Amino acid sequence: MKKPRAYIRTVPVDQIFDHPEATLASDLVVAGAVLLSWGTRVEEIGATEKQRQSILRKLENAGIREVNLKFGAEEMDTEEVTAIMQSLDATVRMVDFETNERILRGLVGTFEAPPEEGKPFSGEGLFAVADMIEAELARTSQVLMSLNEPRNHEEYLHVHSFNVSLLAGYLARRVQSLDAASAPFPEGFVRAAIVAGLCFDLGKLLIPKEILGSPRKLTPEEFSLVRHHSLHSEELARKAGITDPLVLAAIRSHHEQFDGKGYPDGLSGKQIPLLASIVHVADAFDALTTNRIYKSAVSVKEALNVILYYSGEHFDPDVCRCFISGIGFYPPGSVVRLSDERIATVVSASEGNMLQPKVCVTDEKGARVPLDLSGSKIYIKECLQIERKKVYSPALEAYGEIFHQL
Repeated sequence: MKKPRAYIRTVPVDQIFDHPEATLASDLVVAGAVLLSWGTRVEEIGATEKQRQSILRKLENAGIREVNLKFGAEEMDTEEVTAIMQSLDATVRMVDFETNERILRGLVGTFEAPPEEGKPFSGEGLFAVADMIEAELARTSQVLMSLNEPRNHEEYLHVHSFNVSLLAGYLARRVQSLDAASAPFPEGFVRAAIVAGLCFDLGKLLIPKEILGSPRKLTPEEFSLVRHHSLHSEELARKAGITDPLVLAAIRSHHEQFDGKGYPDGLSGKQIPLLASIVHVADAFDALTTNRIYKSAVSVKEALNVILYYSGEHFDPDVCRCFISGIGFYPPGSVVRLSDERIATVVSASEGNMLQPKVCVTDEKGARVPLDLSGSKIYIKECLQIERKKVYSPALEAYGEIFHQL
């Protein structure tokens, strides 16, 4: 499960000392000089009440009425999150932990080394992993809480592929269920999305690691090499024994853009295979919400905002709507402030009720308590900003300008 991140909250300046556990999220400047520095813990500001009141007067006299404070989001392990969600909804299921570990172990052997010439990948291992993911998706209702976070740079490719496979399978299932009456879907549509999600980035194994993880701007030659990874992925998948045209088309075209400015074939609109559009959204979402060497992760809500912003430009708008409607306006993991001023973490979005999710709050004794906002007079007042750095991410230029927004 991806860990919650620190969040930033704006408070009136006269309430700053009500939050000793917080730190300043920016410098506080008075008369051209820094009075209080970014990162200072509130509990360390002023040794006495007299000193604290003096600081408040200086801030108020300088016209500072509000202060941005950073809070550390409380981490919950998978078992605790599952227990909280099941107390609200007994039908909630996430990917089984042991199955999750087996899936990741099954992918390590495939992604840990580049393929040698004349020794193609064996499709058997990939198909076995796809079987496990398909079985888990059939019983999993909380796909976002089932996503993994790589512990280091070396783990990224196989962990990312697992996450994209899980998201693509979930999204394909939603698209199929919502549009079943309007268009027939080929047999094995969801499984094809899962396999495509596992294989779409195989071609990156042929790209030097120093290029993929480069913190600098790529040269035109390096950029061209990265852009060819989808073609290499298709070739490696064929050599592994994958013959399903749905899967191969999704792998090849997962970087095509709705406006026709993608690659490798410059397809546009509905020329792009539906499964390729699904993998594209899944790929972008997981990349946005994952820390990399050259960029910090954004929150789930920010990632959804980016996908919505580029709907109809980078992404198929129908696929975007389907994804966002399933995740909810306040997706799991969002840190929110309630109308009674309590801070809560969203644990489950309700289908058809995007504005009133199920949340978890901390009571006065420090215990975590589930709360279903549906039908309650308590409502979400604001979604709090997640702390992150704006870092240029040149190694993902091949995705397009979407990643320049981070």
